[in-house]
Amino acid sequence: MAAYGSLHMRATILAARAGDRAAARAHLDEATDAAGRVPEGIYRGTAFGPASVRIHRLSLAVDLADVGAALDAGRDWHPPVEVPAERRSHFYVDLARAHVLAGQAEPALSCLDLARRIVPEHIRHHPDVKAAVALMLAKLPHPSTQLVEFARWTGCGHDR
Repeated sequence: MAAYGSLHMRATILAARAGDRAAARAHLDEATDAAGRVPEGIYRGTAFGPASVRIHRLSLAVDLADVGAALDAGRDWHPPVEVPAERRSHFYVDLARAHVLAGQAEPALSCLDLARRIVPEHIRHHPDVKAAVALMLAKLPHPSTQLVEFARWTGCGHDR
């Protein structure tokens, strides 16, 4: 069941990136059903379970630019420690992306900082992190000191 659900989780993101909203949602529904039948865990090297599916629900919403659904998926929830660090950090990266899309720089930066605390080197070089930071810098006439420092840490730089 975990392998089946994991494949649907991956198919969710692929369908979303291909612009097929209906297929993405159908795959996520299948993954959700499968996750309801197994505990969160590592199955043959792949993390799967209810928390992993919830993280993918957020990724799907961000990839579809459904800001409301993305913010709802991340509201008042934190990935449990049973979820591998890289996947937990990805939740915060995607939540940051949702906040950036909503024009909310401060919560976005807080999410990126949480992700950095979980797996710093992964976050430092992650293309979605760099894109989010660059977008915040471009939109803010006077970025905070924290954002400027985070940008420098990721190598995005800041010339202002």
